[in-house]
Amino acid sequence: MASDAASGLSIRLGRLLAEEVGRPFIFIALPKQAVTVAQLRRLIAEQYPRLQSWMDHVLVVAEGRVLDSSEAIPVGRQVVLLPPQAGG
Repeated sequence: MASDAASGLSIRLGRLLAEEVGRPFIFIALPKQAVTVAQLRRLIAEQYPRLQSWMDHVLVVAEGRVLDSSEAIPVGRQVVLLPPQAGG
């Protein structure tokens, strides 16, 4: 039986992001079964305002690979958000 309720996605956060919200995972309510990385970033900024300033720079990783902004994230895929790394 199909449900009209919004689905969601559990996202693991890198250390600096986790410190911003006080926990290592966040849950994002999704309006449909799949969203792009760009849409996911907007949803995170709306649902977790403390992470908004990170969204332009955060890396979205799934299945060990950094995803491009236009790629879709199907529900059920493990997603990790990582802050950019400084190096030198």
